[in-house]
Amino acid sequence: MLDEGAQGNDHGLHLTASPDGGLVGVIEPGRVVVLSIPELMPVAEIGIEGKLDDNDVVFVGGRLIVLNRSGAQPRLHVVDPTGPTKVGEVSFRVPMRIVAVTGDHVLATGGGTTAIVDLAKTEPIATTLPVRGILNAAGPMGPAGFVIASGSILEEWDAVARKPLRRLRLGRPLDPEFVGGHADRVWMISRRAPQRIEIIALTKRSSHDIELVAAPHRVVANAQGDLLVMICGETCSTYVVDIAHRVPPLRIDRGPMCDVAWLGAHTLVLQPLGQPLELLSIPRPVEHVLPAHEVDVPAPAHQAERDRHRDAADEPEAEVPPTRWTREEISQRLTAWRKRVASRAAPSVEPSHAAPSVEPSHATVSPVAPVPYERRSAEPVRSLPKHGAVQPSHPGGWRSEIASWARSICARSYRAAPTFDREILDELIARLELDDGLRDAVILLYGAYLNGLPGVAPIDVAAVLNWVWDEAIGDGRLARSGIVHWRRGLITLVPEAISALDGRPPCTGTIVGFAGTAVTGGAIVAPNGVDVLQLGTWAAPVVGALLVPNRLGEQAPHRFVLEARIRGLVPLVPWTRFCEVLKVPPRSAAVLVEHAAAAAGLDLPVVATWSTPSQSPG
Repeated sequence: MLDEGAQGNDHGLHLTASPDGGLVGVIEPGRVVVLSIPELMPVAEIGIEGKLDDNDVVFVGGRLIVLNRSGAQPRLHVVDPTGPTKVGEVSFRVPMRIVAVTGDHVLATGGGTTAIVDLAKTEPIATTLPVRGILNAAGPMGPAGFVIASGSILEEWDAVARKPLRRLRLGRPLDPEFVGGHADRVWMISRRAPQRIEIIALTKRSSHDIELVAAPHRVVANAQGDLLVMICGETCSTYVVDIAHRVPPLRIDRGPMCDVAWLGAHTLVLQPLGQPLELLSIPRPVEHVLPAHEVDVPAPAHQAERDRHRDAADEPEAEVPPTRWTREEISQRLTAWRKRVASRAAPSVEPSHAAPSVEPSHATVSPVAPVPYERRSAEPVRSLPKHGAVQPSHPGGWRSEIASWARSICARSYRAAPTFDREILDELIARLELDDGLRDAVILLYGAYLNGLPGVAPIDVAAVLNWVWDEAIGDGRLARSGIVHWRRGLITLVPEAISALDGRPPCTGTIVGFAGTAVTGGAIVAPNGVDVLQLGTWAAPVVGALLVPNRLGEQAPHRFVLEARIRGLVPLVPWTRFCEVLKVPPRSAAVLVEHAAAAAGLDLPVVATWSTPSQSPG
């Protein structure tokens, strides 16, 4: 399930997911926000006491477990998030920490004591385990067990019976930081060799290692225990490791990662640093395809069967037309079609007689609207041509031109982007400080949305950017701008950018005031009890057009600040609520503080001070 023996992140944000993949919990300072999957819409908010590190929060079935260590007596709370309703509680004498979860059981340790908490009953029951020595690490071991490392012994414990099933002595001191497994194998990562996963096959009594790029500081196992996701190194890069197959780790290119969690066996919920939550499906293991010279010679029966089918397909008296045309047939058909199209589109222009070379396996026939033929080389396209002259306006407007062009690009028919009045797009690109080189990528992603496509393949984004792959795989300025995300191998615009391009109201806030005033940011001194929408209306004459956060904006401050930037608005930031997430005030923001001293501490000028609603700000 979860390897909660992993260390937490240092970004003030943690994740946990329900085993059935229906809910995900975002643990922030002072609260846990429960979101539904896949909509990622909030369904509950649960308050927690103390600092973030004073609480361990995990899902056990459909219940949320909160182990709090901030008070005089540590307590484990069982909460039904659908209410939310508290349904149970367990007290401990010493501060405890959750180190593993499996089935309906939680393993907690602290102060030399290790206990299993049984949550299958109406009232949770904690039972102390007679663990030998000091517990170094622990993790889930299948659907109803734990693996515990102490001294030089690995012990498998039955969570239901609360007794050890078997012990594995390795004959050497163990210092694992992370450990886990299931019925077939046990894996561990030692503090002495943090860049290596040691995998011990229990059925074959053998072991092998998997080398890591960097030492992990967060490791989570999936429900089956055969896939590990880990955040590694100072760059907080994310990798997925398949411990059941000897394959290299798979890198998840999403930039620095705050935290990760598994939704079931093959879906990840990701929290990139400073970005919205993402869901990512991990492909299941596939057979390794060997090169042609390494493939074994097939059996004679298989060869005879293939020959029989080949002979039947080549028989001249077959009535069914061939599924693949020859190169000559394709060239003739394309040339004839181009002549017809050119004669209708521009009768005074003589059509070209040169036909491109087309491989039969790439030829498809589909109804298309007549368009002027553009001559292309027979070689694979290396880069897109430059923008041409301004074309006549499409009757459906500029969105129709974008949608038509994006449809051709996603069909691998690469051509230059249409030239038209793109005022709203150019403004968005300028606000995000993206240069013109990334304009076509934004146009393509918006056009794919207009076509109802789930996203754009990285190869198509690379094609419109003259094959700059860093931008297409998430390592460039486009990803750092925050307006795109990668999900299931496809690239899409974030909802905030789509809403702005559609001309719809903001997702995370409400616009108040009018643009054009000189001041674009600073501190607004006002007491906490004043409604932020009332404050925004009152301060807009001085600050300018403001984006005031709504409920979604307060739950996702980074999305709120990004949307204000996309729309060229000044975000109204309630600093006492946003400081734990944002850490530093955004540029050109109206930051709400209670006292002028707080503004000085943030090095912000005071641009307005609340007195009464009837008075002007000043």
